[in-house]
Amino acid sequence: IFYPIAQGKNKIKTKDILESGKVPVVDQGQSFIAGYTDEEYKTIKIPGPVIIFGDHTRAIKYVDFDFVVGADGVKILQPIGIFEKYFYLVLRSYDLKSRGYSRHYKILTSQYFPIAPLEEQKRIVAKVDQLMVLCDQLENQQKQKAKTHVAINNAVLDKLLTSQTPEEFNQHWQRIANNFRHLYYNLENLTKLRTGITQLAIQGKFVPRDPKDKSANYLLENAKKYKQSLIDCGKIRREKKEPEEGSDTPYFNIPAHWASVRLGEIIPVIRGASPRPKGDPKYFSTFRTPYHWIKISDIRKYSNGWILNDTDEFLTEEGAKKSVIVEKGTFLLTNSATIGVPIVVGMEKGCIHDGYLAFPYLNADYVNPKFLYYFFQVFQEEFKRRAYGMAQLNLNTGIVKNAEFPLPPIEEQKRIVAKVDQLMALCDQLESQIKKAQSTQQKLTEATVKSLAA
Repeated sequence: IFYPIAQGKNKIKTKDILESGKVPVVDQGQSFIAGYTDEEYKTIKIPGPVIIFGDHTRAIKYVDFDFVVGADGVKILQPIGIFEKYFYLVLRSYDLKSRGYSRHYKILTSQYFPIAPLEEQKRIVAKVDQLMVLCDQLENQQKQKAKTHVAINNAVLDKLLTSQTPEEFNQHWQRIANNFRHLYYNLENLTKLRTGITQLAIQGKFVPRDPKDKSANYLLENAKKYKQSLIDCGKIRREKKEPEEGSDTPYFNIPAHWASVRLGEIIPVIRGASPRPKGDPKYFSTFRTPYHWIKISDIRKYSNGWILNDTDEFLTEEGAKKSVIVEKGTFLLTNSATIGVPIVVGMEKGCIHDGYLAFPYLNADYVNPKFLYYFFQVFQEEFKRRAYGMAQLNLNTGIVKNAEFPLPPIEEQKRIVAKVDQLMALCDQLESQIKKAQSTQQKLTEATVKSLAA
């Protein structure tokens, strides 16, 4: 029911396609028009509307103008005795399984084609066009509605984040609380809310001060003594260059009873190490050992929340000596390529790749691990800005040690974490409800389509 239109040698290479020109170029890519050319002699003069099929990409296009063929893999199909737009719609309805960059033309030509009477084909196309206009209208309405809600959410969160007094903060927070489910019915707004919650938390705007808490300065002095004790007993080395002392002008707007310190003042930071050469059986094991080899890629596969529970690879005992061994509960921070992602070791023993920084002697008496985790989440964009490198960004220990860390009294840290965890649990519930509603909506749509087709 169709014949292919020959292209001859008139194809144009991708590198020769222009941003503007006399004749449009159509190739097998997803974009309708790939670009333009001034080589008019290569133009394909079509006898009427044709359908372009991408042999490698499975892209399908309805073209009703003369054009130049781009690169390879373009099949130009001219239907015989079939209304062209109907032919196009039927081809779009096929579920052609992908073979990667292999060819798909034979799969297309093996499909059965439903031939309706010509006038009915035209009525079908007219009905589809009518419904597509309705779909476009609904899509535009949804986009505008979503855009409005995002703008409202941004404005509300901005008011909250820039509150100057506790009274002003409570007023704006109450507005969010009263309209919670109206503001956060889509995932984009919910993501921004999570970010806003953690940002507010490490600025001390979620829980009140308790006068009975020991001061942040008391905490700071004891944390420094603890770090010195680690140096004295040989667990960590004395640093050649000590971190700068906390600034009088903190990076975050924090309460007066908090302290702004450099992270390295109170928490030792070390860098991972990778055995060389990579893959050497002397260092890298082909089976599971007690020494999990922790790489950046493991975060995507094996992390559950903020805990890393497994790895793809393992080191031998000899390999472990060439790396940095960390125990369960050790805080890690990615420092290259993927910058500033916090994670906690969930295995009994691990060895960290040099793409990580580790905080092996984090003392929960001075810094609550979950509070530190929320700090890293908020500070990640700033870490990216401070990282350096040409081919690949790198976050060295000096940058992390000198990061401005907001230090509340330890009991207040615990209250903040409890409050944030509570709000994050609420966000999780909302996310689950949103996804469930989206899934239900999709199933209803599919059922409606099937009933119409029956």
